[in-house]
Amino acid sequence: RPLSRLIPVARQDKPASEKIPREQAWSFVIRELRDSDELSRTCAAAAALEIVEDGWILSDEGNQVEELAVNLLYALNRALDCGNAGAGLPLLLAIGRMLTEAEDEGKAAKSLLSSQGQRGQPNEKRGQSLVQLLAFWLPKGVATGAMAADKGAAIAA
Repeated sequence: RPLSRLIPVARQDKPASEKIPREQAWSFVIRELRDSDELSRTCAAAAALEIVEDGWILSDEGNQVEELAVNLLYALNRALDCGNAGAGLPLLLAIGRMLTEAEDEGKAAKSLLSSQGQRGQPNEKRGQSLVQLLAFWLPKGVATGAMAADKGAAIAA
């Protein structure tokens, strides 16, 4: 959980010894997005959102953006299976930010869109497009008596 709060600190002018090593943060977040524990995936999603917001995807060296895209979609599928808007919200926000990132000339969006069929979901749902995954959250958010997290997930979708 603290990782998501420490990522923004990494951009400040501090000695390298006081910053989070990016490579370790990337690999940790990518791995934890596939964890079997929902809370771990949700915390990793919050850290992924910070990675995207902080612009790390702009300086990606290698295939980390592609790995992040595949694992974000995997975690979104798992949140959808549980119907947990709290788990889905940081994923939806990270995906939304990746889809609208202009400075990388659409690399992040291309990674997300090309990752749709590579989710590696145990109960394969390859027939669902990214749009279908996003649309799941809309009716939950507009239902009478919807919880705040459901409304937030619907807005993010």
